[in-house]
Amino acid sequence: MLCIKKLACTSLLALSIIPSPVNAAGGTPNNDNQFKLFAMMAAGTICVGGVIYLLCKAFCSESDEQVVQKAEQKIPVYRATYSDMIGLCKAHTHSPQSDYEDFLYTLAVKKHHQAGIYSYLSDLNSVIQELEKARTELVKRIPNQSAYALKKDMQTAVSDIQTLLNDLIALRDILATHKSYFELYQTESVIGERYARERIVLAHAYGDRNAEMFAIRQYVVAESSTSGSPFPRVSYIKPLDRDIASFEERIRHTGHYPRRVQLAQQLLQSLRAIKGYIVTDATYAQEIISYEQDQREKERIRIEQEKADAERRKAAAAEEQARAEQRKADAAESRVRSERERTRLERERLRAEHSRPQSNTTIILTPESTK
Repeated sequence: MLCIKKLACTSLLALSIIPSPVNAAGGTPNNDNQFKLFAMMAAGTICVGGVIYLLCKAFCSESDEQVVQKAEQKIPVYRATYSDMIGLCKAHTHSPQSDYEDFLYTLAVKKHHQAGIYSYLSDLNSVIQELEKARTELVKRIPNQSAYALKKDMQTAVSDIQTLLNDLIALRDILATHKSYFELYQTESVIGERYARERIVLAHAYGDRNAEMFAIRQYVVAESSTSGSPFPRVSYIKPLDRDIASFEERIRHTGHYPRRVQLAQQLLQSLRAIKGYIVTDATYAQEIISYEQDQREKERIRIEQEKADAERRKAAAAEEQARAEQRKADAAESRVRSERERTRLERERLRAEHSRPQSNTTIILTPESTK
């Protein structure tokens, strides 16, 4: 396409510079000569354009061999990239429907170690679009290819691309249809890893609530104290509250996947238990009071700081205004001095003119003037 545009521009430029023929005798255009010259120039332009087109076709566009080679390079790379996921999808087609959540779980585990659901789907769509473009280009070129061996290679490449596309599109449709399942699994995995130590602490208590409560309280204080916060329990609870809220929201928006939701609910209950053990501690209540007082004091200091900053800005503005007024007054005074100096110089000039002695006038009489 770029070469064709260049060809059109070149042709138009050549036509635009054709000179208008003139009749040597009268200096006016001769229609017959003009037509002949125009036809010759147009024919030359077309020839030049044809040569340019052939050169562009030879050097600017890819040959059929290059297109086939690129396609043959892409197919094994993309098939290797998605082979595990494609294999799982194909295996599932021969499994009973009752194993569907097991299938989704296997996909989720495999995909989780590669990328998040959104980025994974985005990359997959890009690959599908690239392969569809390559297939379309090959299909367009096949009818114009006369070499039997190359034509056969092009047809084989189209078939291989179509087979891979069918597998990738099937994978994409499964991931898109069950996106809420993979989102929940991804959120559950992240939160589960974030609170893995706390869950180990709970597990070591073997269901003894008193032991769980004591172990969690000790763990939270020891873990949070490393941050140097004067309010370790409050500092721990705040992000925990955010995680619980976001996890609850994700579970509510998940489709009908009973086993996945049940496992997520179990993790959520563990987070709620951890929170409960901390907020029921009397030390936490005292810490909350101190924390709120600290926050109020920080807010008061912030307000005072803002007021002080506002006063400083106001004083700076007033100072700048005073400087501007002073510059204005200085400019006015400078203009007055300039005017006075100009007046003084004018007076001196006039005084000098008045004090200059007048020259005597001599009248010469001629005989004609006495008649």
